[in-house]
Amino acid sequence: PNPFSNQTTITYSVEQPSNVKIEILDADGKTLMTPVNARHQPGVYKYILTDDTLPAGFYFCRMDAGTFSQTRKMVVVR
Repeated sequence: PNPFSNQTTITYSVEQPSNVKIEILDADGKTLMTPVNARHQPGVYKYILTDDTLPAGFYFCRMDAGTFSQTRKMVVVR
């Protein structure tokens, strides 16, 4: 769910064997954390992001897998 306070679930799918990297970035594009950085087989995955250290504000979640790349906005409320 977005916005979220202390926890959100990041659901993603992988269509072919790929190195998957998911990063949480601040509004300036600086990487704050990399919760996923591993090789994945095809399938649907969920990562539960639990973090109460991020201040309220706007962030980005970027996923890179092979040639695929997607960025989504996240909103943290406190």
